[in-house]
Amino acid sequence: GRLKNRLLVAREQRNRQQAVDEMVASIEATSPKGAKYKGVIETSTKGERRNAFWRGIAAAHRKLSSFIRQFDGFEAGGPAYNYIIRPLDERTEWENEEKAKSTMRLIKIWGRYSAKEQRHNAGTKIYIPALGTSLTKAGMIAVALNWGNATNRQRLMGEEEKGGYGWNSNQIAGEGGILDHLDQRDWDFVQEIWDYFEEFWPEIEAKEKRISGVAPEKVEAMPVETKFGMYRGGYYPIKYNRELDQDAFKHFADEIAEDMKMGAYARAMTKHGFTKERVKGNVNSPVRLDLGVIFEHINEVIHDLAFHEVLVDMGQYLNHPKFRKAINNHYSNQVLTNIQEIMRDIAVGYIPATWEGDRFIQHVQSGTTIAGIALNMGTVVLQPMGLTQGMKLIGIRWVFQGMARFFYGGHGMERGIKWIHGKSIMMKNRGEHLNREIDEVKNKVQREHMVEGISGPIGETYFYMIVKAQMLADVPIWLGMYEKIMERGVKGKEVDEATAIAMADRAVKESQASGNMMDLAKVQRGAPTWKLFSTFYSFFSASYQLMHESWVKTKITHPLSIGRLAVDYLLIVALPVAMETIVRGVMLRGECDGGDDMECVGQKLIQNQAAYMIGMYMGLRELSGVFQGFHGYDGPAGSRIFAEAGKLLKQVQQMELDRALARSLNQVGGILLHWPATFNQRIIDAFWDASEGKEVRPTAPLFGQARK
Repeated sequence: GRLKNRLLVAREQRNRQQAVDEMVASIEATSPKGAKYKGVIETSTKGERRNAFWRGIAAAHRKLSSFIRQFDGFEAGGPAYNYIIRPLDERTEWENEEKAKSTMRLIKIWGRYSAKEQRHNAGTKIYIPALGTSLTKAGMIAVALNWGNATNRQRLMGEEEKGGYGWNSNQIAGEGGILDHLDQRDWDFVQEIWDYFEEFWPEIEAKEKRISGVAPEKVEAMPVETKFGMYRGGYYPIKYNRELDQDAFKHFADEIAEDMKMGAYARAMTKHGFTKERVKGNVNSPVRLDLGVIFEHINEVIHDLAFHEVLVDMGQYLNHPKFRKAINNHYSNQVLTNIQEIMRDIAVGYIPATWEGDRFIQHVQSGTTIAGIALNMGTVVLQPMGLTQGMKLIGIRWVFQGMARFFYGGHGMERGIKWIHGKSIMMKNRGEHLNREIDEVKNKVQREHMVEGISGPIGETYFYMIVKAQMLADVPIWLGMYEKIMERGVKGKEVDEATAIAMADRAVKESQASGNMMDLAKVQRGAPTWKLFSTFYSFFSASYQLMHESWVKTKITHPLSIGRLAVDYLLIVALPVAMETIVRGVMLRGECDGGDDMECVGQKLIQNQAAYMIGMYMGLRELSGVFQGFHGYDGPAGSRIFAEAGKLLKQVQQMELDRALARSLNQVGGILLHWPATFNQRIIDAFWDASEGKEVRPTAPLFGQARK
């Protein structure tokens, strides 16, 4: 009742009915084919089912921002953008910034241990006489974290005959018990984690009061007496061990199912169980004793604070009969369902793997990303070519204007980047969220680095050059859109700088891709197994959105409109593919005799154009290798491990140390052990060619060399 017809995060002073009326009016005024699906109440015939199927496939390739741009008639700053995209953008960037801050905070907290000590704490068990068994130091610290309040203490001990660990207080806190093995540094670490969790309480309390009018019950800290003095105690999330208890696993699975069911009814809510009053009485499922709980909890809290309120507003729109009817009539039920699913996925966030198969696939996916593009100079040189897609989106003049401002000397570039980072949270954190693959790898590795003491150069070196090269496209597009909005406004009306910044952020994400959940098409989201088919699809998806929008806007009977479509396709596909073929293929790799064979160059251009076009469509993209002249099919990029493992077994059976065996070992090792296999392979090939007396191009160790 408190939320009826009231929006929580709308920037303008509008209620739900006013917002819906504005968006519906825009949909009805700009829909190119009118209420095409009005009166469709069933899809019973074979033809109707077939058409509904293809509409669903098309909708699955579209992103939320692309739907919204179409609802606004492809006019920047329309009502659907203002009520849906901009609030989601703002909360997404708030979440990314808060997660970046939390990572730095946790790095500082974990800094009391060296990397060697972290590995020891996570991987070495110590015998505890009071228990008659062994625990790692990390497990003991997790026990201490659960000893800071009364409820956690009960959950930690449980009752042996009913489940839990069956420990008593002497086994945990008595002489020779678990906590007796911790030193003062460990207890200082524990209290610092308790204190950090406490810092979130004021925001949680304020948010819950805004929504329900009532603050949740706060868990009271219980003092802990140690050999090093009294510690205050504090809150720690209760997460049960799904591997040791079937009830805990069932509860976890039920939570995910409930989240998905809620999303299906457009009432997408973030996971905020930590705000609920704790269950009274004894609960005997064993709690988790790993420090990954810390990261999961902080991410859940930040995600809830970021999206709970905005998703309440989204639910009010999507549950409004008038808004639903407008989308159904003008764009079909498949589009409405797709938008509902996007909101559900934003609410749920990234679902963790629930069984070993999915965990292996996630590991392989991360390995495929690292093996394929980490330190890959061939990928680096492609990043600036995204400028042409920015030209299509915001205009050629404005991109060149942004380039002129950005490339005005090295000192000017440095000042410009600092200025942009001071204006835009999105651009400041852009390197962490370039695309889905890099986003997932970096998040995974940061957690492993602290919890398990796994040190590695991922964040600092593996994708460093790609991130820097991408700035050559991102910054001019951002500056161009910023100056365009500041100069021309929106629909002829002046706007404030915050609007120009928000629209510049959006221009970068729409033209260059983004790894944020709201910026992923349905074909990019979902279970780890499905993601095998969409590995390295992020930029293709950005191209697809722009191509689809250009086609929708085109009037086939209007010559000028056809001309604009041709220019758009030139900027989206033809120019970037031509530049890739000539720069990376001919100039750096030496294909087509270094460009002397013009017939070969022409053939390469046609093949690569065809491969790029079909690469935008899931399923068809698996055939792109055929158009580029490759023979054989090794499966989706994400499942390369299986094809490479098969090749390795074949080479091992031959019992001969040759180039093929070295290649297979490198590729399989790169995917499983997470090293830059493509980068390594080019160095290996250059060395092998030189040892065989072949001519090696100077660029071969970095970009590879064409094979005859």
